[in-house]
Amino acid sequence: MLGISSLNNNIAIQGSMRKTDLHPSLQATVVPIHGRGGCYAVVPHPVPATIDAPECAALFRMAARELEVIARILGRCPYEVLLLRALNRREAVASSQIEGSRTGFDDLLLYEMDLTDEVPPDDADASETLAYVTAARYGDELVRAQGQGALNCELLLELHERLLSGQARYTPGHFRTIQNRIGGIRLEDAVFIPPPPEEVGRLMSDLEILLRYQQDGNMVTSVLMRAAIA
Repeated sequence: MLGISSLNNNIAIQGSMRKTDLHPSLQATVVPIHGRGGCYAVVPHPVPATIDAPECAALFRMAARELEVIARILGRCPYEVLLLRALNRREAVASSQIEGSRTGFDDLLLYEMDLTDEVPPDDADASETLAYVTAARYGDELVRAQGQGALNCELLLELHERLLSGQARYTPGHFRTIQNRIGGIRLEDAVFIPPPPEEVGRLMSDLEILLRYQQDGNMVTSVLMRAAIA
């Protein structure tokens, strides 16, 4: 969905992706790219409804207890909103830097402060980074208000449109229609080739099913494990 091809300027080329580099289970599902001999796109398996990982059970219980502790601490913290706002912005900075932004955490805060000036700052990098913050906040508020039923592909596309508003090269609000790549200047040099565009809709629907989980106990796969897979 996002413009992964913009990662190409940020990843050192370590050699092209070969089919034999993949896990045997993925080698069985890759598809050749028409007109590009030797190039294969990786198509993941459907997300499993159950995962047999008994050796991880203790780790999941430990992680769940740690999350409960964090929730209790936040519940007593008078600065909960400020803390979450800061974490949200750190995540926005990290995500936007993957796409080539040079805005840091302090830069983003200063940019937000300057937005109140009579002449708003002209900083495209910081503006794009702030879009991550506003899109995430909008999605969070909507899901809190409407419940998990709101967490679907329609919402993901709406967030994509808000995130990339004004950047026509990414077709905001739509799944991608071209083959992208990670690394290299051609598909033949790519470090990784994601699924072809005709598979994106189906795979995103699969992700939607994963995200719209019920509480633990009603589904076999742990909420924590599903979050990690997503």
